[in-house]
Amino acid sequence: MTSIPSTSALIVKPVPNYTGVKIKVNNPTVNAVHSNKNNGNYNAVDIEVNNPKIVDPANKPVYVYPIAKGIVTYDMLGLNSVSIPSLPVTPVAYNTINNSSLISTEVLPASNEKVEDSEKKNHLPKPNVTTVEAEKNPSFHGLDKVEIIKPENIKPEVDVNSVIAKLADKNFDVQAIQMEKIAKTAIQEPVKAVPFIVTDVYSSLIDIMNADTSNLAKPTEQQIETRKKIILNELVKAEAKKAGKDSKTVELPFNLTKEELAEAIELAPFEQAERNKEYAIMTSALLTKIYIDENKKETGVVLSITDLPAVSDYVNILRNNNNPDTKMTAIDGLMYLKRPEYAEELKAIFELASNDSNPRVAEYAQKAVQAVNK
Repeated sequence: MTSIPSTSALIVKPVPNYTGVKIKVNNPTVNAVHSNKNNGNYNAVDIEVNNPKIVDPANKPVYVYPIAKGIVTYDMLGLNSVSIPSLPVTPVAYNTINNSSLISTEVLPASNEKVEDSEKKNHLPKPNVTTVEAEKNPSFHGLDKVEIIKPENIKPEVDVNSVIAKLADKNFDVQAIQMEKIAKTAIQEPVKAVPFIVTDVYSSLIDIMNADTSNLAKPTEQQIETRKKIILNELVKAEAKKAGKDSKTVELPFNLTKEELAEAIELAPFEQAERNKEYAIMTSALLTKIYIDENKKETGVVLSITDLPAVSDYVNILRNNNNPDTKMTAIDGLMYLKRPEYAEELKAIFELASNDSNPRVAEYAQKAVQAVNK
């Protein structure tokens, strides 16, 4: 009975096989038709390998260092015949510390030399020694000369609240002076008038132009008569001037005292309020013109006339107001905003106003129609 070998007996450890050159050629063949060539020596395979060696990569070093059996001196390097330039000698010799910092060996005092003498010799400044208490002093940090300026309340160039308050003042002259300032700014420096283009300012101006003045005191009969006399005197002066005469020497139909003149030119509350309506119309028109121009600069678009502030109020004045002077001022305000984009709307408004019951207003509106058509 044949015994079966154990599993361990069947395991064969591999034997290393190192081959410097291993070439396997099966069934080589050579064509020997021309027997007179190559001296009759025909080789199907001709391979010559000389001195094969075995090198173990595992034992091959990464770097190859020169190997010497003893200490290699300068003489053994064979550099005797090479001229090596020497470094220039400087007054201060330097030693390298940690391959980066340099320190002068000359500034170090000798063993018998004091530190103070060494500092004087080498002109080195003494160390600035301070304390924590000294650093708490502002002068240590150069702050002793710092001037602290108290904050000031910087007011805007235009105090809108103050403007609105003056426009709402019960004193009509205060209103008039404020509107005159706005109008002057709008004419002379349009950019500075931009802060006035706000809802509250427009609302105040619209309130002035739409104010009910029916209950306000009107000029007295005496004032009206004196004013008529003043007008006649002025007409006589004008005629004399046309004739080449001195208006100061011409005899006037009415001799009026200073008191009468002062009383005549004093405006009644009703007249002041009606005057301010005209001021409000023109002041708002000046601001609206700037509003149109500035918006076009920013957006490139001309606003529709129906989107302009106060324009609808001008139209209502033409329809409903009883004062012909106020109506004509409304026509002036609309004409000030005239531009090609608004031609059709303005023409329609002026044509309606040309049918006004007051002949002065009707004639003025007709001229406005002609101006728009041009």
